[in-house]
Amino acid sequence: CFADPSTGRSGTGYTHDAQCVIYEGPDADYQGREVCFNANETALNIADVEDKNNPATIANATYPQIGYVHQAWLTEDHRFLYVDDELDEQQGAVDRTRTLVFDVTDLDSPALETSYLGSTGSIDHNQYIDGNYSYQANYTSGFRLLNVAEPGAPKEVAFFDTFPDDNDPTFEGAWSNYPFFERPMVLVSSIGEGLFVVEPRLPPILSFESRPEASQEQGVRLQWSISATAQTDRIEIEQKPPGVTAWQLVRTIDGKDGVGVREYEFLVDELSPGTHQFRIRHTSAQGATQTSAVTTTRVLPSDPYVATGPVPTPVQNQANFTITLREAQDLRVVLYDVMGRRVRTLHEGTVEAGVVQRFQIQGAQRASGTYFLRVQGESVQLTRKVVVVR
Repeated sequence: CFADPSTGRSGTGYTHDAQCVIYEGPDADYQGREVCFNANETALNIADVEDKNNPATIANATYPQIGYVHQAWLTEDHRFLYVDDELDEQQGAVDRTRTLVFDVTDLDSPALETSYLGSTGSIDHNQYIDGNYSYQANYTSGFRLLNVAEPGAPKEVAFFDTFPDDNDPTFEGAWSNYPFFERPMVLVSSIGEGLFVVEPRLPPILSFESRPEASQEQGVRLQWSISATAQTDRIEIEQKPPGVTAWQLVRTIDGKDGVGVREYEFLVDELSPGTHQFRIRHTSAQGATQTSAVTTTRVLPSDPYVATGPVPTPVQNQANFTITLREAQDLRVVLYDVMGRRVRTLHEGTVEAGVVQRFQIQGAQRASGTYFLRVQGESVQLTRKVVVVR
């Protein structure tokens, strides 16, 4: 119990609610120390409790029309403190639910940054901040979710009313919640109604909007957006070229600050004919990652076809041959010996445009000698020599 009589209390040393953290905020004087942010009824108190035998007040703060300093919670960067006053609505000091936002970048001098007024007149009770959201239990108006990505301009983005009868400033309805799960799930306790498990439908952090079509252009323009709530450390553009199974990093883009949704555009050029896959990976300042859905584009050859191989030649074990067509068509791929006798049909059927077709010639299964690979289609008549050495 912190018995400093100057901390604000109705009973000696009384702290109704506190959040204690190993401080990681911008105030260098207290970094790495255990600091408590105390709701002490008649004042907000910040205390250094690193020495448990000698806790010391760092600062006290009040605000206009104070009723009952009930609870407070820090943003994850420890720069702002969101405060609940449990009696200001009931006593008529304000006519809508009030959330007080303190700038605590200097712990010795906390300052009221703004007062957010909600959409109803209910009493606020408890709130917790996870990421860019404040999860509030506000009695008769139920569970309220605020976007606090811009600390000075909170915005309500969702709610779940556990007490639909009214929104009066009375002690009924939701009085606490718990949002700290790996999945987007919140437990909300309501005094007379029970326990609710809710899943807020939050806007996605990453929206990948590119849907490129097949084209003879050798580049593709990727477009995506990052939500206003994201705290971006970096964005990575990844690609799977034709025939490649592992994702390859194309570009890393550092995160940028800004207000509102951030729009991005990136041109990937000099693409080879075939099917290319792209995705965007977002990493937050806290290290959490989110990967977009995969988008696919087909690059068509400027000529009727592009062929490579067979390689290697001469071949002992296996040679590979690829062909990519500009237009879909029936294709026949056959291996002949030097006498013109069919040795093996590798393919006979329709192939899609812009898709790399891959064929294998097994040299280990053939006698030494010269063979010919013949490819026939509406827009392709091609013969390639294959030498097998055993």
